[in-house]
Amino acid sequence: MMAMTLAPAISPALGAYLAEWFGWRAIFVVLGGLGGVVLVATVIGLGETNRQRVRLDLAGMVGANLALLRSPAFVGFAVCGACTSASWFTFIASAPHILAEALDQPPSTYGLMILLPMATYMLGNAAAARFAPRFGSLQLLLAGRTLAFTAALAMALWAGSAPLSVWLLFVPIGLAEIGDGMSGPAVMAAALSIDPRRAGTASGLMGFLQMAAAALGSFVVALLPYRNAFGMIALYGGFVALGLAAAVFAVRRTQLPPAGTTEERPVLPGAPAPAMPPAKFQGATRG
Repeated sequence: MMAMTLAPAISPALGAYLAEWFGWRAIFVVLGGLGGVVLVATVIGLGETNRQRVRLDLAGMVGANLALLRSPAFVGFAVCGACTSASWFTFIASAPHILAEALDQPPSTYGLMILLPMATYMLGNAAAARFAPRFGSLQLLLAGRTLAFTAALAMALWAGSAPLSVWLLFVPIGLAEIGDGMSGPAVMAAALSIDPRRAGTASGLMGFLQMAAAALGSFVVALLPYRNAFGMIALYGGFVALGLAAAVFAVRRTQLPPAGTTEERPVLPGAPAPAMPPAKFQGATRG
């Protein structure tokens, strides 16, 4: 996840300068070119990794998703991940407009300031990798979501007591992204460990819910005025609060099964995975 963070850390800065120097259409020209390069590289260098060929079974896919959604713990982790994604996209969808319309800042200001939360997100990822073996990923998940909620609350209090500024927007978000970086790997690992036989399905469902929630947050925040940041702050804080509540719910519902049932035992994050024959993963998707 630290490596994946590099792209969104660099791309807003590049996009801001492209828009400022060459106009907004230049962004789509670059996106099209990079997309073509990725497509060619994928066709040439990325082979199929799933050697267990199975026919497309839509009924089985629906059944696997419904089975996961019947697990309260999985739903809790999925809602937590979705709200985390929605809160971030709510911010990045509105911050450029707030900077331009309320603070009269050029696009390059956003391109530079967005590097702060990207750097702190990587810091949170590093903390998760360093401390998960000692404290357990579930504890880091709760700590990360609590930190993000504290930062959202601080931003709301700051906005209510001081004039709007660039620092008011990005300093609390930078703090919140430490929490997102701590909790992001843990929530994905926990969701996938609920039913290891459906790990591929769980990964796909988690990704869909995250993108759907992000699209919803981006759409709703676009309807709000940009002359001040109160709408964005309220929506951002709502997603963060819901994500924290979902995390607490999911962790409380994640319990070890009785002794002697290691065959069906969920692999909790931070714990060694039990040995499992390859046949258990025949239904997993590629990647």
